Amino acid sequence: MRTTFIQLSFERIGKTLSAKQLEQLDVYASLLMEENKIHNLTAIDDFEGIVIKHFVDCALGLNYIPQGAKVCDVGSGAGFPGLVWAILRDDIHVTSIETTTKKIVFQKKVAQTCELHNIHFVNERVEELREYREYFDVGTARAVASLNILLELIMPLVKVEGIVIALKGQNAQEELFNSTKALDCLHGRVQKNDTLQLIDDEKSMRTILVIEKIKKTSPQYPRGYAKIKKQPL
Repeated sequence: MRTTFIQLSFERIGKTLSAKQLEQLDVYASLLMEENKIHNLTAIDDFEGIVIKHFVDCALGLNYIPQGAKVCDVGSGAGFPGLVWAILRDDIHVTSIETTTKKIVFQKKVAQTCELHNIHFVNERVEELREYREYFDVGTARAVASLNILLELIMPLVKVEGIVIALKGQNAQEELFNSTKALDCLHGRVQKNDTLQLIDDEKSMRTILVIEKIKKTSPQYPRGYAKIKKQPL
């Protein structure tokens, strides 16, 4: 059974899922595989790959999220990690921010089918979301941009004493080294720098950087995305 594979995969990282969560993730995987035939939402489009390289990978960040947190997922794509987190943590409320309409439409379909009530969706550019400034307890992103760019996009949305959880790959330490100016300008302090091994066949590594916001962000940030990309902090 597919749900058995999901359960066993999560048990390998020490997590036991409820029957409802197993069903929701199974439905999510099915919808993703079906939608991927029409729209290219992910390069990983087989069931086992989706479970291990998307769902379980996203779940590695769950232990860093405070109870009852308001979370924003910036550049959420097909819902990673925000939609997965919403399924696995019903105590949190997730705001999924994504500029590509087809991806938001897909996420809404998953949320509706799975009857998720702790996530809502914003189809806008993150640097233009002034109404969410310093609103969230947690900001996150996965495979969106280098850390210094990511911090300028996310940090303004996070409350003072809130955190950014960055899910990074093999270049994490180099990105962190190159983010000294960004951390200084945006008032971020590295709280945790953990490297974990994924359960894929390649024995890939995932680095989770937890960055605390220690002071309010200057109103000059974020700049427009073209400028952020051309002249990153």
